[in-house]
Amino acid sequence: MASSNTVLMRLVASAYSIAQKAGMIVRRVIAEGDLGIVEKTCATDLQTKADRLAQMSICSSLARKFPKLTIIGEELVVWVDPLDGTKEYTEGLLDNVTVLIGIAYEGKAIAGVINQPYYNYEAGPDAVLGRTIWGVLGLGAFGFQLKEVPAGKHIITTTRSHSNKLVTDC
Repeated sequence: MASSNTVLMRLVASAYSIAQKAGMIVRRVIAEGDLGIVEKTCATDLQTKADRLAQMSICSSLARKFPKLTIIGEELVVWVDPLDGTKEYTEGLLDNVTVLIGIAYEGKAIAGVINQPYYNYEAGPDAVLGRTIWGVLGLGAFGFQLKEVPAGKHIITTTRSHSNKLVTDC
């Protein structure tokens, strides 16, 4: 497992910079003004130019650095969602847009990287956009300031994309 730990840390470090690059692609596409939207299965299942370009960037970068990751069924597997929140992206709901790279070993999630391309977008025109959060099981999570929930309060997080009665009730 020692060599697997080394590979894992190299993979997380690479995924971090790859996710940041994908976040820049996402911002560039919306700034250019042509989202290149296509419907995959229906009007609420969309794909944009940003999805396609970020996917190509992430997968080609990972394949170059870790060629064995392209083989399904290996012990180390990487999941990529190049633009999570595509529908929200097309609607200008920028808080809901992320680039996701997840890593599993022997069928269990062990690490991941989340880039928020539009983090801090409401701070004004001179604000630095985007942040990348990452974590490794047993090591911790990094890239953000943890804020404790005030006593007697709860934060409930649900999905915006896949609503149902339970989500609405929450």
